[in-house]
Amino acid sequence: MTELNLEIIFWTLITIFILVVVVALKKRLLDKFQVTIIDLSIAIIPFVIWLLLSGKLTEVTVGDISFKTAIEKVQAKTITESNLDNLDVQSTPSVLKAGLNKLTMW
Repeated sequence: MTELNLEIIFWTLITIFILVVVVALKKRLLDKFQVTIIDLSIAIIPFVIWLLLSGKLTEVTVGDISFKTAIEKVQAKTITESNLDNLDVQSTPSVLKAGLNKLTMW
């Protein structure tokens, strides 16, 4: 098995485990055995986060709208001298410290 297959199996098992825990808690606390969309969403969040952070999910397209991860957008940009010249840089003023007696009390 390749490393990718092992990672996918691991995260699939984590997702199933979270789903079982959520459903078991719901069964114990509410005496209902049901799986809702919210339960599935809670269980799949770690899997989606792993996909985003590992770079395996870089673009999601829904109709005409496409979402790319911020990491991919930043990697495509380069830093040049002209980019650095446009930064608004202000120097920090230097002020002498006063004594404790200069502090105002409310």
